[in-house]
Amino acid sequence: MEIALGDRGITASTTIDLMWRIAGELGLGNALLDLPSRKAVTEIIERMTGEDKCSFHEWIAKHRTDLPLDAAHDYVRKRTLVGGPKLFVSHYWGGKFRDVMYLPQYLYGAPGTTSNRAFWVDLFVVNQHVELAKQLDQIEGVIKQCEGTVLILDEEWIAPSRPWCVYELGIALREEHPIYVAFGSPNEQWRVLYALGILLGHYPKLDIHTNSDGDRDIVKRIESSKVDVEMVKQKVKQALIAAARDEVTNKAHVPEKIADEAMNLIREIGWQKVRNSGPEAQRVIGVFQRSLL
Repeated sequence: MEIALGDRGITASTTIDLMWRIAGELGLGNALLDLPSRKAVTEIIERMTGEDKCSFHEWIAKHRTDLPLDAAHDYVRKRTLVGGPKLFVSHYWGGKFRDVMYLPQYLYGAPGTTSNRAFWVDLFVVNQHVELAKQLDQIEGVIKQCEGTVLILDEEWIAPSRPWCVYELGIALREEHPIYVAFGSPNEQWRVLYALGILLGHYPKLDIHTNSDGDRDIVKRIESSKVDVEMVKQKVKQALIAAARDEVTNKAHVPEKIADEAMNLIREIGWQKVRNSGPEAQRVIGVFQRSLL
C-alpha cells in the first residue's frame, strides 16, 4: 500500500546511521560531511533509488530486510527508520547535507534518544525520478498536517532568501504552527558565533525577488496563497532571535558576561570581517570557547 506524501517521515536511524552506511558502500566516506544537499540527492539518493524509480522513503520500505545497518552503531539504539512526521523541514539544497542528517540530534539531544522522532524532508520523501512540480503541489497540505516547521539556517544564511522557504514558512505561520530554527555549522563553536551575530542584529533577510523562471512560479504561488510576506519576515526574525538566545544560553551555556565580551569584540572587528576571516572568527571564538568545555 502506497504511503501518502504527507505521511512519509524519516527518523534519525535513517538520516544518521543509514546514510553513513550507504555512503561507505558508495565510496564517499567522510566526504559525506561536505556534500551539499543537492549533491547528496544525485550521488546517494538517486543512485540508490534508480532501479526502483521511487522515493527514498519507498525504497526503505521495499528493501527493509537487507538494508546496510550496523547493529552496534552508537548513534541510535532503536531501528525505527520511518514514521508519521511531526515536523516539516525547510532548508536550502545548497546547504550542507550534514545539517539535515544531524537535525534530530540538534533538536532533541543525546545520541540514542532520538530515533523515533520523524521529520518530513523533501529530498528523502519526494520521488526524485518524476516531475517534482506534480508532487510539490501537495506541499501546502503536508505543512498543514505537521505540528510545526523547522528552518535549517545554512552557513551562508541563504535559506530565508529562497522563495520556496518563504512559502513554506508562510503556510506554517498562517496555520499558526510554531517555527523552529536549527543553525547549520561545522561545530558548536560556529553555531554560537552565528547566534551572537544574530543577537547583534545581523540576521538574514527574507526576500521573494528572483530572476529564476522556476522561482517565479513559487512567487506566484506565494501571492495567491494569502501568505503575508511582511508577517513572515517579522515572525521569522523573532524566531531567529529566540533561537540565537537559546543557542548561546541554554544549549552552549555561555555565561552572559562572556557572551557580552564576545559581542563587544564582534562590534570592534565588524561582523562581515568576522564571518569572512578565519583568524578574526577564531579571535571571537577564543573569548567564549572556554565556557563550552
